[in-house]
Amino acid sequence: PLRKVQPEMPLTVNARSALTCTIHFIDRGKALLVNYLDAKIVTVWTVHPWKPSWAAKLQTRMSWSTNTGTLLVYNLDDGMDVYCVSSGQIHWKKVLPIRIQRNNIKQVDFGWPRGVAISGTDNGEVILWNIDSG
Repeated sequence: PLRKVQPEMPLTVNARSALTCTIHFIDRGKALLVNYLDAKIVTVWTVHPWKPSWAAKLQTRMSWSTNTGTLLVYNLDDGMDVYCVSSGQIHWKKVLPIRIQRNNIKQVDFGWPRGVAISGTDNGEVILWNIDSG
């Protein structure tokens, strides 16, 4: 049966300041990846038994691809970090470089076809990358 599950906010964040932005099942439905927009937190919860697996506070924007198990994180330093999420763990793969002049957050997302990363820039341009080749 379906039931409502409300995970407590990790890392002692005030729950009133956090909006759930995206939720995705990962690891073939064994875990749940939750992105909190205002709190800038990404968490992974094990589904059965229901328990927190890990959490990280990020000063950035992020995007998740269910098809590839890839997490994009705009890092506010030198570009977009690419992570692989598997077996409830996160592994850094590479950085897709962006020349950052003004340190403000840009939206990131996945494009079509699969394996394309998209990000905005300081000067209003849009950059597309092949995630594998950079």
